[in-house]
Amino acid sequence: MAAFTGSVSEQDRKVAADSAGQMQDLAVAVGAAPQRTLRLSVEGSNQYVALPSGIVPLLNVLLRGMAEGKLMHLIPADITLTTQQAAEVLQLHHPYVLTLVQRGEIKSEGSDEQPRIFLSEVLKYHYDVQLKRRSLVDEIYRLGQEMESEAP
Repeated sequence: MAAFTGSVSEQDRKVAADSAGQMQDLAVAVGAAPQRTLRLSVEGSNQYVALPSGIVPLLNVLLRGMAEGKLMHLIPADITLTTQQAAEVLQLHHPYVLTLVQRGEIKSEGSDEQPRIFLSEVLKYHYDVQLKRRSLVDEIYRLGQEMESEAP
């Protein structure tokens, strides 16, 4: 697999695409019996690794990303970032991130001089902003359609 090469090979994309569909079926089966343990094995080998069933959604996301040719990385959501690091992740100016933290729009911990922000909070803020943008675009589109239909 193309773990550190910076790209995903065509062969890996194909295998990932095929596996993603099968993983979706597996997710349904695991949902019906969440306490089951999965076994990951290599073809032609009698060796395997036991995996918790909770890993299925994560594997599904990774496989779908790889199928699209994306190099996927895992980052623990409970790591903390400085406000400068959060600004870099969000591609915002550092002073603006400080303002967001002061307003409580991004939750932080620690002192006012050295706030630390959980990555999960940064990603939540990013997701919320994306939802608002989509909603505004939809509203603009709807208004444009209304104006078009009212025009003589």
